[in-house]
Amino acid sequence: MSDTMNSTIFDDVFRTMVQKMPQLLIPLINEVFHTNYSEKEAFKQLRNEYEEESGKIISDS
Repeated sequence: MSDTMNSTIFDDVFRTMVQKMPQLLIPLINEVFHTNYSEKEAFKQLRNEYEEESGKIISDS
């Protein structure tokens, strides 16, 4: 599998997790960055989307 394909799969999984299971975001951040944020910590999801000439919507979480 190419690096581009792996990046796309990771991006898709991460974006889906953030959108459908936002309660997992803080535990993920704590695990990856060895932090100890409370799961009750407030956070704001910002959308960064644009449409390619082909019509494909690109989103960056």
